[in-house]
Amino acid sequence: MIRSLPALLLAWLPLAASGAGAVSAASIQWTELAALPDKLGVASPFVGTHKGALLVAGGANFPGKPPWEGGTKIWHDTVFVLEKPDGAWKTAGKLPRPLGYGVSLSTEDGVVCIGGSDAQRHYADVFLLRWENGELKTSPLPSLPKPCANFSGALLGNTIYVAGGIETPTATNALKTFWSLDLATARPQWRELESWPGPARMLAVAAVQDKSFFLVSGAELSGDAQGKPMRRYLNDAYRYQPGRGWKRVTDLPRPAVAAPTPAPALGQSTFLVMGGDDGSLVNFQPLDRHPGFPKTILAYHTITDAWKPLGEMPAAHVTTTLARWNGGWVVPSGEVRPGVRSPAVWKLQASFQKAAFGWLNYSMVLLYLLGMVWIGCVCSKKNKSTNDFFRGGQRIPWWAAGLSIFATMLSSITFMAIPAADYTDGWNLFLANSYILITPLVVFVYLPFYRRLNVTSAYEYLERRFNAATRLAGSTSWTASSPLSVSPASTSITRTKCSLRPSPSWSKPKSSRQPIRNTPPGFTSPAAASFMPEHSWQSATSWPAGRSASPRTRNWSSASAPNGRISAKHVHLPRMGRLLQTHGKRHPSRRPAPRCADQQEDAEGLRWLGSELMMP
Repeated sequence: MIRSLPALLLAWLPLAASGAGAVSAASIQWTELAALPDKLGVASPFVGTHKGALLVAGGANFPGKPPWEGGTKIWHDTVFVLEKPDGAWKTAGKLPRPLGYGVSLSTEDGVVCIGGSDAQRHYADVFLLRWENGELKTSPLPSLPKPCANFSGALLGNTIYVAGGIETPTATNALKTFWSLDLATARPQWRELESWPGPARMLAVAAVQDKSFFLVSGAELSGDAQGKPMRRYLNDAYRYQPGRGWKRVTDLPRPAVAAPTPAPALGQSTFLVMGGDDGSLVNFQPLDRHPGFPKTILAYHTITDAWKPLGEMPAAHVTTTLARWNGGWVVPSGEVRPGVRSPAVWKLQASFQKAAFGWLNYSMVLLYLLGMVWIGCVCSKKNKSTNDFFRGGQRIPWWAAGLSIFATMLSSITFMAIPAADYTDGWNLFLANSYILITPLVVFVYLPFYRRLNVTSAYEYLERRFNAATRLAGSTSWTASSPLSVSPASTSITRTKCSLRPSPSWSKPKSSRQPIRNTPPGFTSPAAASFMPEHSWQSATSWPAGRSASPRTRNWSSASAPNGRISAKHVHLPRMGRLLQTHGKRHPSRRPAPRCADQQEDAEGLRWLGSELMMP
């Protein structure tokens, strides 16, 4: 035992080194692209990508005078296209009408433009923008159940989800509607789903991450004494999982109304809420000196359910749409302070920086390799036979063999991925890997059994018990299905090619402890019996005169027992294994060739024989 301690310490060294590495972090990089041709910029345009081109369509601004001087908001229908990051914008065409403040999402078929408004009304129209061979094309899609603008949406798989908004320009109440459109169906239709448990809202942020749709922040509307809409800034957040419904997640540190949406997703568990109006300067005067909106970026982690700041934007843009393009996310134009737009176009890129491996990790790897070489040199001097090489001369203590079995079931996934998945999705994955719990059964029951059989592996037992073909089938099936398999020893009966069909002369006993009847006489001297692959009982010490050893007979042929019966305890597996060894050693020339006499499976006979063989 003392000599085995160095090996155990060396086995733990990689685990110790794995905790020494630095944690990687996302690095946010901003690049300014060519500005929009509209020198004032627009708010809430439709933005998306198709066939490698970036499209920015519609939106609204104040081309005459700013709003605090009585200026009028104007909606636009121009569509701009940028085909290369280092290229120049050009006019691609026009929308069906001046439009803005809708939802736009990029799909393989084009940019889906949903709802929106103009100066007079809100719309329920949905259409597809496509950029094909240098031309802009549009095609209609199913309309929303009702007109809507100032809402948010995102694409989860092939399904579009949109939430909230307002129905008319003068509405004093926001909508609490949640609609979906499955683009994968032959005839897509909008469906109204269960809404989130929080208040109705508009100008919220939508996000998709970890197979879920998120609805973050927004503004709740109510009417004042004069009937004008009043905003209440919200900082709550909700998560929707298809098939599971809604649940509330951790609130944001601050409101982020009208932040660019849909929020960019990083990796497999993080998305960013960038800027947004927190309401702290809602009554700021004079408006022409407004300092602008917050630039702070908030990162949400779906596993830890926590928010944290992650740097700042170079310029705070609100009421605009994000689109993924060329490995990053584009923030085109938008509002930089009340009533003021910007034509600037920014591109965000996230690069994950990996920490250096480090001298400590290199030292652990080198020490581990040197230790393995040392163990190999020491043990090679003690190997005098193949038995020493493959089984350590059967000198390995039980606890070392048990640790070896347990180690084969573990990996880095066991320690890292399964706990993380259990944290988010429950104990299902852990239960699926609960084979670790049967390790004590393997150590204390199966290992002693195979040790007494004096076999190198469980597959050698399959060959002794059945034939070489069964051994090959067992080892092949284990290799092919190793992630889902359990020990081949525990399923050796069900993996055989021979069906275990009881002979017509058999009778099922009423109790597993009752003796097996219908044993024909024929032996006069007591001898141990063994059960061969062809399912016939034959003497392990002598062959009866005049009896055939044909594997097709499937008849009882055994030593005489008291009252001419063989008790079920005579077929206990460990004893059967020893008898197989005895038979193979003493009568190698008389051992019949194993064959499958009948390939038709009889489930009842299989269950009965299995219960008899596995009886304690």
